[in-house]
Amino acid sequence: MLVSCIPSVHPLYSDEVLLRNPLISGIWSEEESDRWKFEEDQDGYYLTQYDGKNYGYFEVHLVQLGNNYYFDFYPDHLDKSFTINQKSVLNDMLSWHLLPVHTFAKVRIDEDKIEIMMFDPEWLDDLLDKRMIRIKHESHQDDGHLITASTDELQKFVIKYGDLEEAYNDPIILHRRSE
Repeated sequence: MLVSCIPSVHPLYSDEVLLRNPLISGIWSEEESDRWKFEEDQDGYYLTQYDGKNYGYFEVHLVQLGNNYYFDFYPDHLDKSFTINQKSVLNDMLSWHLLPVHTFAKVRIDEDKIEIMMFDPEWLDDLLDKRMIRIKHESHQDDGHLITASTDELQKFVIKYGDLEEAYNDPIILHRRSE
């Protein structure tokens, strides 16, 4: 599951870079117990993500920046995700979205496989702590960094560092499932 991500106050997408890909819609899984159900909606996709125990709900936008494609994830229905039958539950993926923030990941999409590569927050933390990159952010000693840069600044950052292999965690590899 998403063991780490870089949270951002602003989205990675803007109207100029939004895309649709008919291959995304459907049910996908990384393991037998999880499900990622992507459904097209008016601006992008709606994701119902089941981690084997709990559900998380997300708005997902697909963008192209440079030669790469990215998903922008944004939590939806936080109240629905936290309580079911008056019992508090929390989906693993949704736990990275307790604040209503955007996270983004590089993606490769084909007919039967989606690879999702989340940016490595330790890579970013190291560069920010050493002042090797400049992007607007807020720091918290225990929780890393929250990116506060504008959408335009985020897009420039992702284009600049999007091809660096060390900037990403190992990919989540989803395989198409039959409905």
